[in-house]
Amino acid sequence: MDKFKFAPASLNEKIVFGAQRPGYGSISVNREQMQAWIAHMRERGIRRVCCLLSQDQLGYYQEDLLRMYRCEFGEDKVCWAPVQDFHLVQSETLSETILPFLQESDEQGETV
Repeated sequence: MDKFKFAPASLNEKIVFGAQRPGYGSISVNREQMQAWIAHMRERGIRRVCCLLSQDQLGYYQEDLLRMYRCEFGEDKVCWAPVQDFHLVQSETLSETILPFLQESDEQGETV
């Protein structure tokens, strides 16, 4: 099994993948854990990040996780659409933020 449970979103998916958050299981995540996650994703060809962590979950990080993503992947290669765990995504967030980002990823052939 993959270290971060990294896997395609569906059986034949080539663009959209999922993974546990950096430092999953910890409520205080340091820079090294964040960098290990980013390196792991890059090794698997990930070029863009769609972060679904809530504001509360972002508080687990000792440094600004979204800023680190933007520095590593590029300002326009990171989408933040907070979704509370065990809740459905708001339809507006899905249709106006997440799906356009994923569509752009597909059009550019960049894995997310």
